[in-house]
Formats: sequence, structure tokens, C-alpha cells
Amino acid sequence: MQGKTETADFTEDAAVVLGCGVKGTKLTVNLKQRLDKVCEYYEENPNCIICVTGGRGPQEDIAEGEAMGNYLEEQGIPSEKIIRETQTSSTEENFAFSKTLLDDYFENKEYSVVYITNDFHSYRAGLYAGETSFYEVHSFSAPSSIRSLLPNYMREVLAVVEKWVFG
Repeated sequence: MQGKTETADFTEDAAVVLGCGVKGTKLTVNLKQRLDKVCEYYEENPNCIICVTGGRGPQEDIAEGEAMGNYLEEQGIPSEKIIRETQTSSTEENFAFSKTLLDDYFENKEYSVVYITNDFHSYRAGLYAGETSFYEVHSFSAPSSIRSLLPNYMREVLAVVEKWVFG
């Protein structure tokens, strides 16, 4: 799974959408791309549960998970299909907290997950997803805007090196 960006088979039980920043209450471009990707996924697999994950940062008027859930509802996804996680502040926490919520939802039965993030973030997200002890994990990546490629890939390289060095 590591290093692959498209392993979803559209039969996964749950989709975990990683947060990516809100400015005030407005979605950032990268976050909107992730949410549009989960809408695309949901069209192919309307049986899945969607867990949106992300807390509230210093320049955010609303938690990322809340803003994400609101956007998905505006796109026609029923609220009962959305689990909102609103406490996390890192990719590692996104997976850990989502797993707790999904374990409760699925009553600790085995379930498969697809994580959705931007392509630049998919490798590192896969490292954390693999450590979370989900039963089965797949990925489905959203594209990145041209303007954000260089800064995002530079940030990710540093984050991956930090993960390799410090665990």
C-alpha cells in the first residue's frame, strides 16, 4: 500500500477524509479538492460511511471536521452517512481518532477503509494509516492545484524525513 496513490476498489466500508485547513469558515483549495474526491467516491460506493476529520486551528472559526461535514451535506450526502471528528491536530491523530469513532460505529467488527487526501500527502498518510491497525486500508487521492505543488511537496518531504528519523 505504501507509495501507491490509487488502491481503492469502491467496496470499502468507510472513507476517512483528512482535514487540511479552513480559513475562517471557508474551505481551503486543497480541502475542497479532498471533499470533491470523496463525493466522487461516494457516487461509486453510496454504502460507505464517511468520517471527516480535523480540529479547529488558530485561524479557523470552525473545526475542519465540522466544515467538511457541512460541505458534504450541501453536496447531497445524507448526514447519517457522515461521522464528524473535530478534535485532531495532525495526520497521526486524524487516523487514531477516526479509528476510535469507526470502531464504535462498526461495533469493533472488521471493516475496510479508504483514506482520501491530496496526492502530495498520500505517501505520508499511508504510513500513518498502516500504523493505525485498521483491518484493511486503501487510498484514493485528490489532485493538487498547480500553485500549491511546490510548497506542499517541500513540506511533505520534510515531514516524511522527520517521520523516518523520529518515528
